[in-house]
Amino acid sequence: MDDINLEILSGDLQEYFLTITSENDSDASIECFAEHQHECHGAHWSTVLPSDIALAGQILVKAMKLKNNSGEASNFIENLELAHNYSKLPPDVKLEFHVYSIVLLNCLRVSYDSSLLLSGDSISKVVILIAQIRVNSMAVVRVRSADLHHPLDQSESSSPVGGTSTSDMEQVRVGQAIYSTGSFFNHSCQPNIHAYFLSRTLLIRSTEFVVRGYPLELSYGPQVGQWDCGNRQKFLEENFSFKCQCCGCSEVNLSDLVLNAFRCVEQNCLGAVLDCSAVEYERHKVHHLQSAHKICIGEPQLQVDKQKIEDIVRGACLLCEQTKFPLQIEPGYCLSCGSYCDLRSLHSVASEAEKYIRSVQKKLVSGKLDAAAMSNALRSVEVLKSTLHAYNRKIAEAEDILAQAFLLNEELQPAVDHCIASIKILKKLYNPNHIAIGNELVKLSSLQLSLSDFAAVDTMNQLNAIVSRYYGPHADMMFPYLNYLKEEAHKLVIEGPQ
Repeated sequence: MDDINLEILSGDLQEYFLTITSENDSDASIECFAEHQHECHGAHWSTVLPSDIALAGQILVKAMKLKNNSGEASNFIENLELAHNYSKLPPDVKLEFHVYSIVLLNCLRVSYDSSLLLSGDSISKVVILIAQIRVNSMAVVRVRSADLHHPLDQSESSSPVGGTSTSDMEQVRVGQAIYSTGSFFNHSCQPNIHAYFLSRTLLIRSTEFVVRGYPLELSYGPQVGQWDCGNRQKFLEENFSFKCQCCGCSEVNLSDLVLNAFRCVEQNCLGAVLDCSAVEYERHKVHHLQSAHKICIGEPQLQVDKQKIEDIVRGACLLCEQTKFPLQIEPGYCLSCGSYCDLRSLHSVASEAEKYIRSVQKKLVSGKLDAAAMSNALRSVEVLKSTLHAYNRKIAEAEDILAQAFLLNEELQPAVDHCIASIKILKKLYNPNHIAIGNELVKLSSLQLSLSDFAAVDTMNQLNAIVSRYYGPHADMMFPYLNYLKEEAHKLVIEGPQ
């Protein structure tokens, strides 16, 4: 502080600088948590250290508080009773944990308690704590909405198009925490519960009917519809050291079959063509479909399975003209008619088309979009539609990018059309009631309301149902922007289009 020349700052800036750097702990309006006190002065721990290491420091401080600053937190850490995967970690990660453990303990000795023990035993305990955090901590998220306070602000233009913007329910990570009860839930790529936060409180809500005896499972990150089976398995094995065997990874589902699939070369065939990476993971699922009708679905405890089986059969019917699923799944061969497709050629065509789509995406950031880029992007989307399966996620992403591009050019109706096209695909990959669909419906309803389109009312009804499913009575609190959309939809019904 003495080395900083405050005279070069204006009066207001000097006052502001002194205010934010002064050591003032007397503000009663600021909620204080004991496990954060060691971070109140000096460097911002979560900026200097990885978030999980900073969390380990908070847990250690809380442990020492509970033990009257004895400087020994070993028993507390042992009593956490959280699983870890230290024995399965590669040597370089184990070394990283030991280095961070030593750094953390030294930081705590300087910032919190100089009597804190730095020994082989304490280092080992912290290493295990870090390993526990890596596989048990939960990301605390909040909703990021650029237009939360001034949605669809048209004050700068008399045109119904001027100033129009969209919003969404994208969630961003703002923290990391350990919840001992929350850590007991197993993972599923098709979860039946949803976790959300009100301040520091974790809430768990079921998102579908779950019969007695069935486990409640949440997602550790990847979900069906978001990634294909291979990428989900890779992520979970690298980060949590287990091979996922949930229903999404062990049973045939439409999303995994089509998410990255190509279109059959036969003009009238709607079948999907898988590449090598998808085939590797889908082959072992086939026997579930073959034995689906042999399961006794009359027993009460299997009613959920009945619904899953029906979904599987519907998915198979969408892909296959045959009544039975093909016994052999081979890369490059259509799952429906068996026609062979040149995967190398298809990959090349799709990759070239994607370049123009990504070019438009980059231009959206700068806010400068020329007619040539739009023309190339529109042609590229048609190329993707002729090359990729109709439910391929890349087409949905391309349609969403075009919707944003038309919005930037103040062409709302084309923006609505492309947004709807994207949502239709995503509903096949997830399900119509998934929160990911809710995110897209926020965008769509914003555009429809800007056009005074009565379809916005139906869109809002769908959106309300989804948000209520995931957040219950806290929906309005979690998404204040939805209240604005409801009011605008109500005005549309009462007043009619302007």
